[in-house]
Amino acid sequence: MEIHSRHYGRKNARALTADDKNLYATLYSALQFVGTATDFPSVTDSSALGVEHVSTGIQKKQLDPGSAPSGLVRETSSNQSFGDVLEIGFGMGDFLVHQALLHPHLQFIGVEPFKTGLISLLKKIKQHKIQNIHIYQGVVHDILGKLPLLSAIYILYPDPWPKKRHHKRRLIQKEFLLQLLAHLKPGGGIFIASDHADYQQWIEATLKDTFGSVCGSDEPFENWIPTKYEKKAKLEGRLSRYYYISRYRFL
Repeated sequence: MEIHSRHYGRKNARALTADDKNLYATLYSALQFVGTATDFPSVTDSSALGVEHVSTGIQKKQLDPGSAPSGLVRETSSNQSFGDVLEIGFGMGDFLVHQALLHPHLQFIGVEPFKTGLISLLKKIKQHKIQNIHIYQGVVHDILGKLPLLSAIYILYPDPWPKKRHHKRRLIQKEFLLQLLAHLKPGGGIFIASDHADYQQWIEATLKDTFGSVCGSDEPFENWIPTKYEKKAKLEGRLSRYYYISRYRFL
């Protein structure tokens, strides 16, 4: 299947204020991810990082022991060195900001096509004086060849594209997951969340077809904060599912 990298929808939802335009012109240009070494300044005091494991999940007996971490990259006494974290489609930036503040020694990359979300994230970065987030406005397919090896990739509440004729636009596809897996460091993982029942079935079928098993749970990842979309789904009675793919198991 062809991987569709085209962006669908509007990149500009509302007119930007003069302050928004100035913030975009100055801060985004400073934080823009362009895929060079200068995006990631050397951090000499970073701790050795690792992941903890959980045993919950769909078809958990098919998973290798200890293959699924509880959620986020976290500090341990392990000698395993972890570095960068990618969020694909960061929305308004709440999750990305939360994790960047929790892990100031890590470098985060956020990808988002919509300028409204981008401005929201820039405001939060400025408010909290965050120095470890790098941003790309567009679709992740455009920068796959420029990404460093990653410790974690988050795809939280991607567009479900509910109409059958639009399913080819869904981000979760076999070829795309394999591409992402190749960008992970040993022990790294891909984290996916969705509140759309049909898309959940699609995700589980895709994971099983690609990797032979599914690791999913009704419980969110560790150090989790509910996203805007998750809160809306809960109010409307939709239940979220959380999925994890480990590089240890498949590469």
